[in-house]
Amino acid sequence: MACESLKSVTALRTNRPSRKNRITQSFIILLTFSLVLTSGHILPARATPPSGSYFDHLVVIMMEDQGIGDICNGNPPLCNGSNTPYMSSLANIYGIAQRYTSLINTSEPDYYGILEASLPANCSKTNTAACYPPAGSLTNLNLVDRFEAVGLTWRGYMENQNIVAGCDLGTHKPYTHEHNGFVAFQDITNNTSRCNKIVLANPGGCGGVTDCALVNDLNSSSAPNFMWLTPNLCNDMHSDSSCTSNGCTSDYSPTCLRDGDNYLKSLVPNILNSQTFTTTRAALFIVFDEGTGYCPLNSSHEDCVYAVWAGPIVKASFSSSRLYNHYSLTKTIEVNWNLPSLTSNDANAIPMTEFFKAPSPDFSLTATPSTVTFKSGETGSFNATVSAQNSFAGTVNLSTSTSPSTGLTVSCTPGSISGGSGSSICILTSSSPANYTVTITGTSSSLSHTTSISVSVTQPSSPDFTISTSPGSVTANVGATATSSITVAPLNGFTGTVALVTTTNSTNLACTLSSSSIPGGSGTSTLSCHGSPADNYLATITGTSGTLSHSASVTYHTGDFAISANPTGASVNVNVAGSSTITIAPLNAFSATVTLAVSTNSTNLSCILTPTSIASGSGSSSLSCIGQSAGNYMAIVTGSNSTLSHSTSVVYHVTNAPTFSVAADPTSVTANSGVAGTSTIIVSPQNGFTGTVTLSITTNSTGLSCSLSATTISGGSGSSTLSCTRSAAANYLAIVISTSGTLSSQTRVTYHVTPAPDFSLSASPTSLSILQGSSGKSTITVTSLNSFTGTVTMAASVSPMGPTTSLSPSTITLTSNGAGSSTLNVTSANAATGTFRVNVTATSGTLSHSIIVTVTITSATGSSYALVVSYEGYVYKLYSNKTMVRIAHPVTTQLRAVTWKPDGSYALIIGDAAVLIKYDGNTFTTIPTGFSSAGWNNSNARLKSLHRLLPGD
Repeated sequence: MACESLKSVTALRTNRPSRKNRITQSFIILLTFSLVLTSGHILPARATPPSGSYFDHLVVIMMEDQGIGDICNGNPPLCNGSNTPYMSSLANIYGIAQRYTSLINTSEPDYYGILEASLPANCSKTNTAACYPPAGSLTNLNLVDRFEAVGLTWRGYMENQNIVAGCDLGTHKPYTHEHNGFVAFQDITNNTSRCNKIVLANPGGCGGVTDCALVNDLNSSSAPNFMWLTPNLCNDMHSDSSCTSNGCTSDYSPTCLRDGDNYLKSLVPNILNSQTFTTTRAALFIVFDEGTGYCPLNSSHEDCVYAVWAGPIVKASFSSSRLYNHYSLTKTIEVNWNLPSLTSNDANAIPMTEFFKAPSPDFSLTATPSTVTFKSGETGSFNATVSAQNSFAGTVNLSTSTSPSTGLTVSCTPGSISGGSGSSICILTSSSPANYTVTITGTSSSLSHTTSISVSVTQPSSPDFTISTSPGSVTANVGATATSSITVAPLNGFTGTVALVTTTNSTNLACTLSSSSIPGGSGTSTLSCHGSPADNYLATITGTSGTLSHSASVTYHTGDFAISANPTGASVNVNVAGSSTITIAPLNAFSATVTLAVSTNSTNLSCILTPTSIASGSGSSSLSCIGQSAGNYMAIVTGSNSTLSHSTSVVYHVTNAPTFSVAADPTSVTANSGVAGTSTIIVSPQNGFTGTVTLSITTNSTGLSCSLSATTISGGSGSSTLSCTRSAAANYLAIVISTSGTLSSQTRVTYHVTPAPDFSLSASPTSLSILQGSSGKSTITVTSLNSFTGTVTMAASVSPMGPTTSLSPSTITLTSNGAGSSTLNVTSANAATGTFRVNVTATSGTLSHSIIVTVTITSATGSSYALVVSYEGYVYKLYSNKTMVRIAHPVTTQLRAVTWKPDGSYALIIGDAAVLIKYDGNTFTTIPTGFSSAGWNNSNARLKSLHRLLPGD
């Protein structure tokens, strides 16, 4: 009984009429009455629900706590679970997602998360308590809000809830409100009408039918568009201690897997074989709220669950490894019914449309009003409307039949609708009062759809008249006059005068009557009308005589065409073509050729059309435009035929392509030789560029060595330091090359390398020749180079050892580009003859320079000095500069005289005690004399005569 009562409620809900089309005032009145139901209540009008792109009915079944590997024994295909043979076969026959993940590894948020496309901000794996808000506390927009806004119907089916219909906010296992996503929302729990759409799935009286509330709805003509089924804890594989009837009392047990598989095996065939699934476009989606934290496809910790699409619109034996999650289900629903996104989660989710077969072009057929009443001898009318689905653009031929088959005449003009959509006005006439059903059939090739209306023809009373038109429908060009004959005929002996008045349903149709009065109850008048622009117009001729009034109508079809662009706006980069399809659609059987031309609001936008004419009044042309610089432009496409002309426009938003700029700061660097010079390379995004830029360096010389602190810049913005060094002074060029994909840029940095501050060292003269016993001088000059300033310290060393040196001064302070000097004194002293190297070194900080002064010491011919002896036995050299140097102490007796050999090769030194010593300039040698001391003294005067001094001594 519960199921039957629910079916009654469904039938009552779905008897609401469709929205009416534009008709005359009298027909509006008839349509208003058609809204009155048998109960006497007038229901509010609602939007005509949209047709789905892929399906018109969707059933979602949410199971619990099993991963795809648990159901399929690994990664499908094939799905081959030992405990789930039915679910495995369902996945193999239809379509399974190999990588469909939960939102979070806890139950309730995966239910309401699908409905609102979000989770609470603080809901996380480490704070699961925040994922369980109190029932009826969520205030976000949800899918129910979206469904009802566009007239889509919905229903939730909950196993074992406590009430036949309503919001069960408690938990009484095996029912738990956490698995009822609808009752999480405040705008559902506070709305009785919405709560009544959440029903008990398995009421008493189902017999052997699993979840008969759902199955009965699917076998009715009023199945909701969206249906959600939540099984109880015993059937959804979750388990509970109360599930003793089927043994599913332990989580993740093989028993629960088998029980859930058997449950779906008893239910799903009834769904797939139902009236809804066999006669309409319907889809079934079976999914688990969460899994076990493992994905066999990539052996990862992604929480992959079993997610299978089934039904007549689903591809056979299909699988996909694309990454989906529960937001993808939300997105699929929104894409199918063209619903706006709820949050960024579903806006960015990937819809699962790859699982569906491509929808075939089709059309729908409706008739309004659904009930027409008129008196015998008069006329009634209704509109038959064809609407295109899935890009249908064919011609639909209309035909009518009546039941009973005689007594009522139906004439629809036009008899065919071209271009996939349009409407026809159908005129009803009858002289036989009765109730009739008119069936309207629309056919296009193999496609056929029907709709019907109820017609009540009532009995006229007393003498009366009829008014009729011939023809009842005329076709004319825009602005051309067309005529129809208006005939007044008597009924029941009527002989009065009938006054005729014409009204139209639009000020765009102008009409006149040749005669506005018909005497004697019988006669004709000619109605002449012309209309502009093209449309279907209705001229109503009302005849009145006393209290009698009757009307007849003439339909005027004025031919024209419509022009449209799709899309009407295009966003493209500079110098990239953007296209739009320009479509010419006939209005009211227009079939002439339309010539197309394009103009723009700027010379920066150039456009072409292909083709430039459309034959037979129907077709399309491709508009392609290129913007040469950034800006907003408009292309205007004008279609013309004779006096007809219509335009459509396409706005082009032309933007510069995302790119980047690179700058160096500074672009010119001056550095000393050997010292690094740096410049900051700055990468800046332009036009939203966010890519990675790779940097490299090239130089105009191998002598310039460069490096970058960073060779990649991520995110389109950042900087890197360019550092270059060179030892040789010159001007150099470092080029930083920046690339990202096909984008490339070069930035130049000039390096001016100057010599380092230094000083030079010179000697004058660089060689000295000194006689033994003498000294020499050389001037050491220190010169500032490259603006060197500082103190230079001087030092000298001799190799080999011999002469002595001194520098005066030993330090020189230099000014920028100045010079200073020091005197190098070299003294031979007792140095032997020979060549010596004096190394003069000048240092300042880390700078050091040396110069060599060569010193040659020679002995003078005939001696350059005199020997002087003393009474103590010492020998001295006496130089011409009056310097005396002791050179020996050969004896301890008194030395009295010295005499040199005339060639100066040696000297003889005479002393007391018969002493005679030979000196060759280096060595003293004693010469034996053979004299005694007394005899030596006798010879003293003679030896002394040998004394000889060099000149100048």
